[in-house]
Amino acid sequence: MRTVHLLGGGLTLALLTLLAIVTQATDRHYLLWAAYGLFSSTGTLNYAAAAAGFPVALSGRVNTLLNLLAFAGAFSLQWGMGILIDALQAGGRSAADAHTGAFVLLFALQAASLVWFYYCGWRAAGRSRPR
Repeated sequence: MRTVHLLGGGLTLALLTLLAIVTQATDRHYLLWAAYGLFSSTGTLNYAAAAAGFPVALSGRVNTLLNLLAFAGAFSLQWGMGILIDALQAGGRSAADAHTGAFVLLFALQAASLVWFYYCGWRAAGRSRPR
């Protein structure tokens, strides 16, 4: 199994788990959050996949840049979610509804990213887009 397949499968499972969390599919939310953390950890395979696309001499630089982007992205996303939650509460929504709205947006962003990930994989493999 290639790294990119394991990465795609893990992130797909993470996205489906987030959907179950947002829709409150079960009251065993602690298990869902644990599963989300487990499946999301496959995102660290990005480092191996990115380094494999460059000469060995550049792998350290590639991983350093990816790490910088990961920290900047995580900070921006958390900050943005906090602003969105505050804005929704200022607009009259309850704290629970504001958090749900923020996680629905997070789900939509992750779903769009996953679609892009798969689309780029299909293009790289020389296959046509699914219809």
